[in-house]
Amino acid sequence: MRRLSFLFLGIVLLMSASCHRPSLNDLSDESARYAAEYYYAMLVEGRFDEYVAAMEHSEEMRPEMRSQMVALVAQFVDDIKTNKGGLVSAKATSDSLSGNEACVFLDILYADSTQEHVAFPMVFQQQWKIR
Repeated sequence: MRRLSFLFLGIVLLMSASCHRPSLNDLSDESARYAAEYYYAMLVEGRFDEYVAAMEHSEEMRPEMRSQMVALVAQFVDDIKTNKGGLVSAKATSDSLSGNEACVFLDILYADSTQEHVAFPMVFQQQWKIR
């Protein structure tokens, strides 16, 4: 019985370790990749306010500038919708991490089936932010 309990505990620990999800608050390349995909998903989902809030220095923006940034991001996504049918997904393929800065390379898939490889600069300030 005791051996069975240890076996069960081992299986539970192994399962919880394999379900580890990166955090936005971790200074690692894995977390930078996760953050870049997460932030690009905000564009796909139309969450432009949240996207702007994830930018470096966004908390220092005046309300007028913040609303202009949201409008610019919305216009950027609208242009992609007009020209390529919209954003479908973003997948991090590689990264370059140096200190608290990272450049995550994303493969962007558009609705017209075209793809683009983009560099997504980020900086770590208590959590990953869009640079």
